[in-house]
Order: sequence, then C-alpha cells, then structure tokens
Amino acid sequence: RLQNGAVPPIENADGFLLTPTIAVSPFKNLEVGGSVSYISYDLDHSRPRPGETRSFSGDSGLSDLTAWGKYRIIEKDGITVTAGMQLTLPTGSEGDGLGTGKVVPAFFGAVRVKAGDGYFLGNAGFRLNHDATILDSDVNGRNSTFFGGGYIWEAYENWLVSGEVTAESERFDDSDSPFAIGSSDFRATGGIQYLGLPQGVEKLPRTRS
Repeated sequence: RLQNGAVPPIENADGFLLTPTIAVSPFKNLEVGGSVSYISYDLDHSRPRPGETRSFSGDSGLSDLTAWGKYRIIEKDGITVTAGMQLTLPTGSEGDGLGTGKVVPAFFGAVRVKAGDGYFLGNAGFRLNHDATILDSDVNGRNSTFFGGGYIWEAYENWLVSGEVTAESERFDDSDSPFAIGSSDFRATGGIQYLGLPQGVEKLPRTRS
C-alpha cells in the first residue's frame, strides 16, 4: 500500500494499484501498448459526496485505460532515445474516484542507457487535462508535467524486474471539492515483465511512459 498520491487523482487516501501491461513492436523502432489498473483505496477521512448524506470511505474497481505509441529515434553505444504519445480513455468510474470521464492526451520522451545486465530509464512529458466531475465534485483541469526514472534488470532470459519513481504536477484545481483531488503525484512502482516474442522479432526492453 502506498500513501498520498498512490490513487490518482485522489490525494488523501491509502490504496494499491495492480496494473497489467501489454506492449508489442509491430514494426522496427515502433512500440504500441496499453495498460489498465485495478484500484482499491480508502480515504484518510470519510465524508459524504456532494448531495449525499451517507459517508463515503473509498471504493475499488478498474481505472481508466491507457494506450500509447512510441518511436525509437536514436540507438547508439547502448543509449536509446524514444518519443511518443499516450492516450487515457475513460473506462473508470469518475463517480467512484476511479477515473476522470475524459479522453486525456499526453506527450513524452524517454531515454534508456545500458548498464550491466539492465538499463537505467528516464522519461519526461506533459499531459493535457480537461475539466471533470470526480466523486460528484467539479474540478478544473490543469496541464501537468511529469518525469520519472528507474532501473530495469534482466534477471533471467526474457524475464525483467523493474523499479521506478515518478512524479507529476497538479492535474486539477479542486478548490470547490470536499475531497483532495488533483494534487501533485509522487509514487514508487515495481514490476515483473516477460518478453514473449516470436522468432525474428527484435527483443526491446520496455520503458514505462
């Protein structure tokens, strides 16, 4: 369980995210993929949603779905640079705090540097957030910037272990909301990946966008 920003866009909550991710490389230098999280969270302080009298303490379910595409621009001397676009689709319930109800684009760049049996990773970008109604509260969207870094290690053939720290500036102005929504986000994540590739397809370690 990660606290304070672990359940975006809600700040004052404890919770966890389980995020399956799939990525494929249909052509050389191009990668496309998608992910969706299962979220379970509890608010630090239960309170009614606007227009309700019953106290609300948290919820669980699927989040918004994220799809992305990225293109490898440079690969030389163990250094790889990519650029891409990310699209968040409104599959999570905004009324339960699991999504925003909006299609949200983002643009990013990433770098990967070979180091030992793995790679150091870095990425940065910006997100174009829209006004939304989350937990029955109207919030004003703000364009946000994000960046992150980490390490991915090939523990066994085709099995990767990764760790990353990411941060993002405020996505919403929630001055009219009884909930702390849209505050800056900081989180640490870890993962295990299996690269299952048919013969003749290039093995490309994944970098989280």
